[in-house]
Amino acid sequence: MTNIIIMKTISFTTKDFKQTEKGFVFTSTCEDAENKKYAVEGLQPDGSYQEVQVVMTSKGDRIEITEEQPFNGRIIYEEANIKNK
Repeated sequence: MTNIIIMKTISFTTKDFKQTEKGFVFTSTCEDAENKKYAVEGLQPDGSYQEVQVVMTSKGDRIEITEEQPFNGRIIYEEANIKNK
């Protein structure tokens, strides 16, 4: 039996963050967001990505990152896990 895992990526830049009284907030949508696991990676000066710790919330189909400073990065999550015989 083989599992096929489909991963999705949401890329963002500093321009995608909106300044609020809580800091800078990036908002996006993802179907069934509150039932998924995420990894957030920041873009490094050498062009690679490194996982970063952020304040992230999800409700319904909406995900939100709140940070003190905006950054370029991506969110990676599992869209589907298909069990194949």
